[in-house]
Amino acid sequence: MLEGKVAIIVGGAGQLGRASSLLFAREGAKVMVADMRGPDAKKVADEVRVQGGDAESFEIDVSDPEQAKRMADATIKRFGTIDILVYTPYYPHGSDLIEDITPALWKHAVDIDLNGAVYCYQAVAKTLKQKRSGRIINISAGAQFGAPKMAAYSSAKAALIVFTKCIAAEAGPYGITANCIIPGSFGPKERFGKAVLDFVRRRYPLGRLGTPDELANGVLFLASPMADYISAAALPIDGGFTGVLRAYNFGEEPQ
Repeated sequence: MLEGKVAIIVGGAGQLGRASSLLFAREGAKVMVADMRGPDAKKVADEVRVQGGDAESFEIDVSDPEQAKRMADATIKRFGTIDILVYTPYYPHGSDLIEDITPALWKHAVDIDLNGAVYCYQAVAKTLKQKRSGRIINISAGAQFGAPKMAAYSSAKAALIVFTKCIAAEAGPYGITANCIIPGSFGPKERFGKAVLDFVRRRYPLGRLGTPDELANGVLFLASPMADYISAAALPIDGGFTGVLRAYNFGEEPQ
């Protein structure tokens, strides 16, 4: 599905980034695995090569626009071009009331959850526009709807959706699509406490956590020719959570 394409997966050492890197490689893409955790990014790139794919790793601090430029340059030097940018990093700070958020904490959340996506797009935009094709896929969050003690994270992730739509508006004439994914809670149950698991069971229509592979399938879809006419979209992959009102006192409780 991605034969001959070159993809940069930012946050490639995380759960979704790793799953996307491995899936993209299986579908024929060459992958630059970029992450602030350099050794972990290298491990994912090694996994890609073990399964027969072509990958390289790059250690990046996404809050630094110069490092984003070096990442793009390294990708072109290694693979010859860039076709796809996937931005997955997040900083889910959620412990302070708005009046208690320090400037440093706010800046860090915005740097990771929003500014990094801006810098990475800026780094690849010229190449994609020259090719008159490309895919931008940013990972937002269900928290963009607002939640107590989640102001920094929610605000940045909401802004990421609008920023992605701005890319779609500006870059569409060059054949570039830009879309967001809004993921639900995902990963192994061991990562979550009982309260979260109970919330998912009661409030998610499918009643369970998602898996990284299920999210990666959505990323692949948006990167593939099947999504040629999809742009400026925010695609929920969340077991129905953001699309259905399912309160404790509505309807029947799951057994």
